[in-house]
Amino acid sequence: MLTSVRASNSMNGIPTDKPVLPEIEFMRLSTSWLHSVKNPTFYGGAAFGGRMYQRLCSKTERETFIDFSFRGASVSEQTASAFANLMREPHAVADFELCGILEVLGQALGAREGGKFVNPIESAEVGLINGRLVLAVHWTHERFERKVISIFIDARGDGQVVREIHFSTPDDLYEITSKTFYDTMRSAQWSCVLPPPISSVA
Repeated sequence: MLTSVRASNSMNGIPTDKPVLPEIEFMRLSTSWLHSVKNPTFYGGAAFGGRMYQRLCSKTERETFIDFSFRGASVSEQTASAFANLMREPHAVADFELCGILEVLGQALGAREGGKFVNPIESAEVGLINGRLVLAVHWTHERFERKVISIFIDARGDGQVVREIHFSTPDDLYEITSKTFYDTMRSAQWSCVLPPPISSVA
């Protein structure tokens, strides 16, 4: 059974300014984004078996999307511990740290071959968005020739529940469309801002 988890103005395709992810109380979506006609079933966000998904598309540029999602299950204990440790403070994230959270990164971003990531990662960092630490990974999906910014949110502060926001756009539109995505993310108001973890080092 498919259950809507948030009402929306699906008649004209304009989303509400409250995405499907419960950690986000407000995000300015209606000015730049529309519900994607490729996913009409998921207008306004839907849940199935604990999963959450919502896709929005740019009002002005072709094939440019924001996807909000939750895979519906907690990550493994080992991955949760690694992710929670990674999210302790703002910093540039090294490849070896990403290798410890491949389960979080998912199949496309986390795919490795010959000791390297299959899809090139330009940069990764843990940083603050309006008081909340998130992991942001900038990468290229080579098969589809798309630039992607993947945002991972530690929902509870223990690394177990990971919410995701993925921005993707054709290579040639990245410089134009990424600015709109950054403006959208800067508008985020969190329903709860987690305190930073207490370090075990005095």
